[in-house]
Amino acid sequence: MQLLRQILWQRQKKRQLLIAGSGLALGLAFIMLALQLFVSTQQTVAERNQDSTYEYLILNKPVSGLNSLSMLNKRFGAAFKPYEIRELAEQPFIHDVAPFTTNQFAISSNLQEEMGMYADLFFESVPDAFMDTLPSEWGWSEGESFVPVVMTKDWLDIYNFNVAMMYDLPQLSEETVKEMNFKLRISGKGKSKTFSSRVVAFSYRLPSLMIPLSFMEWANAQYGEEEARTQKVILATPDAAAPALTAYLEEKGYETNTEKTGRQSFRALAQATATLIGIIGGLFTLLSVVVVTVTLQLLISRAREELTLMLTLGYDPKMVEQAMLRQSLRLLLPSALFGLALFVAAAFALHQWVGQQQLLHGPVVNGYAVIGGVLVVILTFWLARQSIRAAIHQQTR
Repeated sequence: MQLLRQILWQRQKKRQLLIAGSGLALGLAFIMLALQLFVSTQQTVAERNQDSTYEYLILNKPVSGLNSLSMLNKRFGAAFKPYEIRELAEQPFIHDVAPFTTNQFAISSNLQEEMGMYADLFFESVPDAFMDTLPSEWGWSEGESFVPVVMTKDWLDIYNFNVAMMYDLPQLSEETVKEMNFKLRISGKGKSKTFSSRVVAFSYRLPSLMIPLSFMEWANAQYGEEEARTQKVILATPDAAAPALTAYLEEKGYETNTEKTGRQSFRALAQATATLIGIIGGLFTLLSVVVVTVTLQLLISRAREELTLMLTLGYDPKMVEQAMLRQSLRLLLPSALFGLALFVAAAFALHQWVGQQQLLHGPVVNGYAVIGGVLVVILTFWLARQSIRAAIHQQTR
């Protein structure tokens, strides 16, 4: 067997084997990295969809220089017209859409007892289907004296980490804020009324102070001094990163909360990148397999006279095949280990970066990626074996 290996490999150039092994390692690493990206993206999307069937975007029109002129703002303000909202609802990539209803009456709040504060406020309302939290106290019917409020979590963070530190005020937890009772005084059309109120929950979706839509509509009808105009709308969509939705919003010139769509776009980009990396890895692997099989065929072709002599002396063709398979494993296994090392290093760097950005979830090394790499190695070995058998059969005819 040792003599057979020497005959087969004595004429083979090591540089050619090194190129074939390096290409195989790179192709294997690319394929596993593509699987890692794809599986992580799918897991992240699945985790997100467990909490909500749809994704929500808030749209507004851009503010132009004409809108900035206070005398013309009410007439030419960047408001949505009814037909524009209907057009949004008719799009196939949008599940539902609703306007933000704002107060058209004056609202003031009195926190004198708790914090010594008095402030003019503004509120907004959307249908309950668009709320991300619906506590038991939520809702209002005519005749009730209590109005529940849902506050955006961003405002509490701004207060705790900016206002409170700058003016030496106490920081507040969510539970502390929920325990604060205050008065809401609404006024307009020459009359006013006072309600008790309290923050009952915090929203991570809606960037405002929210009150029940039933109260807003009643108060606008009773105290509103101006016709309501829709400055913002909220829409529900199965995929906030859908190309058709993005193109439609750009065509209409609507602005949205780009940070959220940026994350969705990154996940879409990650899937496209995974596909591209997979194609590149597949091409590398295919090219490397071709190089390996051609190399093995050349080994046998160059040693044709020696093999013919050995077979004449009684050597079994299977012995030649086994010797070639052992030598191909000596090339394939180091290449596979080197490819695995490259993949682990790339996967660790990718995990560190996307983990900081909170864009993708999942382990550092995904088991599916490793299984995919093992299958590629097995397939490569099988192809090499078939090539060796074909070459030996051709040379011994």
